This record gives sequence, C-alpha cells and structure tokens, in this order.
Amino acid sequence: TLQPVCRESPVCPELTTCVYAPQPFRNALRSWRQYLEAESGTPEGGWSATLSDPNHAAARADTLFPAHFVPKTLVSRDRAEAIIDAHKWEYGRTIFRNSPTATRVELLALGEQAAKVVVTMVDPLEVLTDSRLTVNMELGRGFGSRPMGSSFWHEWATDVLRIERFDAMGAPAPQGAFQLVVRPPAAAANLHFFRYPFDGSEPTVVPFLEAAPAVGEEGVVSRGDGTFEVHLMEVNADFVGVQDVLECSMGNGGCDDTAVCTEQVGAAPACECGEGYIAAPGSAPGTTCVVANTQYGL
Repeated sequence: TLQPVCRESPVCPELTTCVYAPQPFRNALRSWRQYLEAESGTPEGGWSATLSDPNHAAARADTLFPAHFVPKTLVSRDRAEAIIDAHKWEYGRTIFRNSPTATRVELLALGEQAAKVVVTMVDPLEVLTDSRLTVNMELGRGFGSRPMGSSFWHEWATDVLRIERFDAMGAPAPQGAFQLVVRPPAAAANLHFFRYPFDGSEPTVVPFLEAAPAVGEEGVVSRGDGTFEVHLMEVNADFVGVQDVLECSMGNGGCDDTAVCTEQVGAAPACECGEGYIAAPGSAPGTTCVVANTQYGL
C-alpha cells in the first residue's frame, strides 16, 4: 500500500556553504525563517529587522538566538542567504548565487556592534522566466531596471544585497561601519550603490570615489582588479550597484565640439563653451558655441 511520508531535505551543517536545487533550497530557507512567518507574519521575502517591534520579541528570540540561528550559507540559482554569527563570521564571508551571472561578495568587516548578520542576494530581475522567482517575490519589492527609470544611469550592475545586522540582544543595529568587496558580473568603470531602507523611505546613494573615504564616511572604491570596496555607515537596507552613464565619452555629451563637457553623477553633463567662445543666443549653456567678438579685437 501507498502511505504519505513527510518530505525532508538534508540539513545544511553549521559553518558550511550548501548549494541546492530550487525546491530543497526553499525547504532549507523555511527551516530557519519559519519562526518569523509563524509568529510575526514575516514571510521569506520579509525583513528580520521588523522584529524590533516589542510584540515580535518571541519570534526574534526564536530566530536570532542559538536554537535556530545556525550559521551557514544557503545557495541556489535565484537566491543566496548567509546566516552569520559575528564570532565565526570568517566561515561565511564569501557569498554568491549559483549562477554564472551572479555578483560575488566578500565581507571585510561587520561592525563592532554586530552579533548576528543576515546577507541575502537576489537577481534584480523583475520578469518571470524559466520558472524563476522574481525579486518582488524573493524580497517583497521591486527596483525597476535602473534607478528611478533615469537614462542617466545604466541598468543595475549587481545583485540586490539585503544586509541586516543585529546586536547581542537581537535588536536591529543599522548604524555603524560595515565593509565588503563586490565583484559585479560584468566589467564596470564606476559603481554607485543605491540604498533602499527597510521602512520604504527614499533611497540614498553611496557614491563612487577616486580614493578611499575618510573614517566615518561612505563610498565605493575600485580595487583595479574588477572588484569594488564598499564602505557603509548604515545597513539594514537593500543595496543595488549601478554605473553612472559617462555621457562626455559619447559625442561630447551633447555639448558643442568646442565646449568643455563635465560629468555629473546621475544627471546630464555640464557644458561650458571653451576659451574664445560664447553660447549662441537662445541656446543652453555650452550646447551651441560661437566665436566671441573679442576674438577679433572688437
């Protein structure tokens, strides 16, 4: 006779990176996130940080403390999730999805206040193809194909990185230094990160810099080997990397051939007529330049 049996998946051991097919990955993910959903209504795509509400203290304790918080990294094609104990964080410092087009991340510093950290990585893709879950389903919100749909930015260059940090009491600890190295799947001339806070407030930009930021400041710096070092002072947010369009390298950015084109991050370039030229009457600055009268000594 046929009898129903419970579906089981091998348990990923502590301090191990385990690569799964889609359904076993879901089972492994739910095995530690089930307490969020059962006690606080937080689904797989929800924020652990919402457990800062005192009404969710039991769920936070169940999820973030030893009984169920087993440090490991769960990997699938669509999502990777690193469950990190700050005392053993070196075992989970390299994170990536099981896909040739995935971003690779290496953690450098979690911050002094960190006791537990959860890093989730998801492709920003929003179109459902080949039975894949979209970012909306994985993380509960979408990001479009580029920041604010602006043509001054390229399409997203990295996975979405959800970084959640908790202190020794299990409370969210968003403030303070956090450092990581990011390798985008394709070569990038520059890389800025948009930070989308978990509370839904407006995103802010962690800018690309030519040199390492000062202590206490944020920025993204190229390492010269295809990777970028990211210095953050606030986490518990979603981060997505993107390249600024370098308009000045294409047709002088729409400026006149005699004008100086200056890049503006996330905006149209600034045009200024070169020496001996002035803007033609009625034209935007630097877009149409004519010889100044002084050129003829008039």
